[in-house]
Amino acid sequence: MNRTIIKHTITFITAFLLPGMTPLMLAQDEIDKEIVVVKPYEPSLSDAFKINVLPSVSDSISIRPDFNYIIEPKKFETAFHVRPISPAKLVGVPLKKLYKSYLKIGIGNYLIPLGELRVNSLRSKKSQWGLSLRHYSINGKIKLDNDQKVSPGYFENSGNLYGKKIFNKAYLAGDLKGAWDGANFYGYHASLDTSLNEDDVKQRYLKLDGRLKMGSIHKDSAHVNYTWSLDYNYTGDRFKNNEHAFLLNANVNKRFRSGNTLGLGLSGKYYRPSLSIDSINNTVVSAKPWIGKATADFSYRVGVEVLADIRGDDVAPHFYPDAYLQIGVVRGILVPYLGAGGKLQVNNHRPVVEENRYITPGLKVANTSHNLRAYVGLKGSLSRAVSYDISASYSMISKMPFFINDTTSVLGNTFTVTYDDLRLTRIRGELLIQQSDRLSFLLLGRYDQYDLDNLEKPWHKPEITASFATEYNLRNKILLDASLNYMGQRFAPATALDNEMITLKGFVDLNMGVEYRYTKLLSGFLRLNNILGARNYFWNQYPAIGFNVMAGFTYAL
Repeated sequence: MNRTIIKHTITFITAFLLPGMTPLMLAQDEIDKEIVVVKPYEPSLSDAFKINVLPSVSDSISIRPDFNYIIEPKKFETAFHVRPISPAKLVGVPLKKLYKSYLKIGIGNYLIPLGELRVNSLRSKKSQWGLSLRHYSINGKIKLDNDQKVSPGYFENSGNLYGKKIFNKAYLAGDLKGAWDGANFYGYHASLDTSLNEDDVKQRYLKLDGRLKMGSIHKDSAHVNYTWSLDYNYTGDRFKNNEHAFLLNANVNKRFRSGNTLGLGLSGKYYRPSLSIDSINNTVVSAKPWIGKATADFSYRVGVEVLADIRGDDVAPHFYPDAYLQIGVVRGILVPYLGAGGKLQVNNHRPVVEENRYITPGLKVANTSHNLRAYVGLKGSLSRAVSYDISASYSMISKMPFFINDTTSVLGNTFTVTYDDLRLTRIRGELLIQQSDRLSFLLLGRYDQYDLDNLEKPWHKPEITASFATEYNLRNKILLDASLNYMGQRFAPATALDNEMITLKGFVDLNMGVEYRYTKLLSGFLRLNNILGARNYFWNQYPAIGFNVMAGFTYAL
């Protein structure tokens, strides 16, 4: 009702006032003005601010829900079907095809021919056999320090026939070897005005060897294992100097459940030289019991060698320790080791000739006793591709021979020996980088320090030797190799023609080779030796050949 009264009152007032105001509105003057708009009208709204007050309800009554429920377990039936698993198939590594024969032919400057032939059996579980023949010679001439050209007369001819029969628990092997080597005593003093008659300086060596060897084959390491060998060696030269050597070696060992292995080594050696070398035969017998153990974390060996060096009625006993300990601090990565040992070095005619073929014919060399050698080292792997071995040793040696020029000859072109007792400190290192199956690097180094009792220098012995070798296989098609060898300076004693001690300078020997495999059967090769062309002196007054190249091919059947 109130709303109706207010509505009618507003209507009445409006109707009364509106007619009176109309003349006033019509009586106003007419507006005639120009309006300039600066910019369009832009409406805007001012910012609105919310009241940041959240409503809250204050209630003193707290309601805590309370549930009561019951779980009724029920078994869920599942269906399980057994399906057989197919057994794994072991696939063997495919074997490379073998060839029965191999032929290598090459020729180089200095008129150097090379020929190798190998014939062998293929894979067999019952037997093996083979034959190898080799020829190498230098037919050119070498220039001496006085510009005289001489023939080295160097050649090697060798053959080897071997066989092996394999039984259920043992094997029997045999070898027959023969060699015919030669060289000329071409290294006379440069101050001498002479020419050599080749027939007067020729030296030839005949070597005949035979071996019979037998050993056990057991899959179970708990069995008694044994090996024995019987060798015969004959060495003779052009001047009717010769030597017969009979060697018998036997080893037996057994491993126990504790992991320890007990072993015994026996040997007997008999050397019979011609009267032109020595009127007394030499016999060496020894026994070496030992015990050892090898595990993944450590290994050790302890033993002693009891030896008798018999020359006629003179018997010289020797006792040499044999101790070794290796600990895997970090398995395969950091493996320190140490040990001590000793040996008798028998200097019979064969090893002396093979070390220096320019010795005075009929030279007799006494045996050398390595009384004690103590060593310590560290080996392991830095990664899968890098392995190393570093060691240091200290040796006490009695009656070590050193080669010197034989001054009883006017030419001085042969060598005799002088002896001394010494202490030898040796540091050596080895680093192998097997980057892949196709690329590898090998670095070797050795430092020797001689503490001599009487001699001024260790004649013809270098202090430092080092070598670096690398091989690269390019897709089994191209094979590359290179080697860099260094031999430090050496010394030789003064002679009647040399007032002062002779110094043989150190030298670097660089060699490279490449082989191209045209097929799996046929390939060609090229070798570059002594690329730097250095005049290398391994022995005083004996320069080696300079830069030489050899090319050839290989063929397999």
